[in-house]
Amino acid sequence: MKYKFLYIFFISHILYSQQFRNITNISDLNEVVGNNGVAVADYDNDGDLDIFIVSARSQDGEEYWSRLFENTNNGNFIDITESSGINQNLNHDIDLINYDEDGNFSFDTIEHGDRLAASWGDFNNDGYPDLFLGNAVQSELYKNNGNGTFSNITETAGFETYCEKCYIAGVLWLDYDLDGYLDIFLSDYNQISPNKLYKNLGNETFQLIDLSETIENANSFSALPIYANDDMYPDIYVANDFDQFNQLLINQDGNGFTEMAQEYGVEDPFDGMGLTTCDFNND
Repeated sequence: MKYKFLYIFFISHILYSQQFRNITNISDLNEVVGNNGVAVADYDNDGDLDIFIVSARSQDGEEYWSRLFENTNNGNFIDITESSGINQNLNHDIDLINYDEDGNFSFDTIEHGDRLAASWGDFNNDGYPDLFLGNAVQSELYKNNGNGTFSNITETAGFETYCEKCYIAGVLWLDYDLDGYLDIFLSDYNQISPNKLYKNLGNETFQLIDLSETIENANSFSALPIYANDDMYPDIYVANDFDQFNQLLINQDGNGFTEMAQEYGVEDPFDGMGLTTCDFNND
C-alpha cells in the first residue's frame, strides 16, 4: 500500500509541476514589444534568473531599446538597462542579400539598428556571465564587471567594431577546443558575409579562425552545439534559410572543423531558422 501511495504522490507532483501561469502583467514585462530574442542568466549571481530582451529596432518614430531586467525574487523584474552600461544606439544601413533555390538573389536594405540575438557566456571564468549581442553591422561584447554593470570590450577583445556586410542572427558560446575557455560562433544571415568562429585566447581577447575552406556562405540563422560522433569535442549544426542546405561542422579534435551534413544525412534544405535537440527515442 505504501508503494501505491508513493506512486500516486509522485504522479500528482509531476502533473502539478507541468502547469504554468501567465504572470507577464504582474512581472512588469508586458511593456516590451517588437522583440527579436531573449537570453536568460543569473547575471548578478544572486540565485535567480534575470532576462535580457533583444529589441528588433526603433521604428515609426519611436525609440525601442534592448533591455536588461533584473529578477527581484518576488515575482517582479525591474529594468536596469540604463544603470548597467549596456547601450545599443546603432544607426547604419546594410544591404542584405537573399538567395532563392534557383540561385537568384534580391536586396533588402536593413537598418544598422536591427538587433538580432543575445547570448550569455562566462568567457573569462570569473563566475559572472558576460553578454554577446548579435546585430547588423556592429555586434558587441559586454564584459560583466561583477557589480551590476557591464563594459563594452568589443574592440579590445578582438571583434570587429564595424562590419558593413555582417548581419549576426545567431550567437553560440562553446569550448570547441576544450581548453577551458568559451569560444564563440556567429551565424551570419547575410549571404555575402561568412559565419565566424572566434577562439578565446584566455586573456580576454579572441582570435578569428578562418573557416573559408570549411563552410560555404549562406543565410545562416542559428547554430547549436551537438555531439555527433561521441568524441568529446562539440560539433556545430547550422540552420540556413531560403532552401539552402543546413550545415554540420564536425570538430577535428579542436583543430578546426569539416562540413559533413550530407554524410550524416542532415542537410535538410527547409528554410531553417530555429534549432533544438533532444533524445527522442531515449537511447
